[in-house]
Amino acid sequence: MGKKFRVDKKKVDRLETLEYSEMIKLAAVYKILEDEGDYKYNLMGLVLCHFELAYRRHHYYFCSEFVSEILAHSQILELPKMPSLMKPSDYLLFEELECLYKGNIHDLVQSRGIS
Repeated sequence: MGKKFRVDKKKVDRLETLEYSEMIKLAAVYKILEDEGDYKYNLMGLVLCHFELAYRRHHYYFCSEFVSEILAHSQILELPKMPSLMKPSDYLLFEELECLYKGNIHDLVQSRGIS
């Protein structure tokens, strides 16, 4: 059984999967993290998401858009809307997600000694 984690600035969620093939799909999508210097923050997309207007820019993401893009490409979850329209609150709709931590991520990092 594989586990995937979702992190935003206030909460960490875990999604358990039963299929090894899903983990392979997810690993392929995570390869984009190797080129992290190529990615930038999608401030325009974030503002437009607030107004439910989809706006997609190549290599630009806001946090929930990035997580949604990975989940959509790996076909692990069926999203209720386009990744560029996903907000952190939308993840409350997924019964498959289990909340592992709720609070300030900075406090979590400090308490675990992660740098």
